Amino acid sequence: MKLVNFILFQVGWFACILSGSHQQPLLMIGIAFPILIFHIIKAPAKDNAIKLILIIGLLGFIFDSSFNYFHLIDYKNHGVVPFWIVILWALFASTLNLSMRWLRSNLILSTVFGCIGGPLSYLAGEKLNAIHIANDASLIILGFGWAFAVPFCFELAKRWDGYPAIPRSNQP
Repeated sequence: MKLVNFILFQVGWFACILSGSHQQPLLMIGIAFPILIFHIIKAPAKDNAIKLILIIGLLGFIFDSSFNYFHLIDYKNHGVVPFWIVILWALFASTLNLSMRWLRSNLILSTVFGCIGGPLSYLAGEKLNAIHIANDASLIILGFGWAFAVPFCFELAKRWDGYPAIPRSNQP
């Protein structure tokens, strides 16, 4: 399931970014929503999976709204954070207890991952014409923001784990 989760996240990421860059919301709805529904259906603890997706989606809206408000990033043809970015955060939430579970117990590694991976994701979004990054200082600020956001998201994922690990004593 971890590999499937990783692949589905990548597909969903591209769907959201291309939806934003080409003003095609049906692309995001037709691809990202089914991925999220699949994630929830497969979750042993569906309530937790739903809560985590909603909480991380709200967190992402606040996070990106603040960067947008201070003109560090700008969304193509949007004055506010577009819906596709919130769905992208929800997709990110779907990875926390599956394909990225290995990272959730390592604070230093998850901080470094956020510091580097977050800005790289925004750079890729800019290359695909979905967003505009104001300047290099914006990337540095994004890196600091993501350095805090990723470990925080992992803490939330521990609390609302839709895919709790099977205790070793119960494994065949």
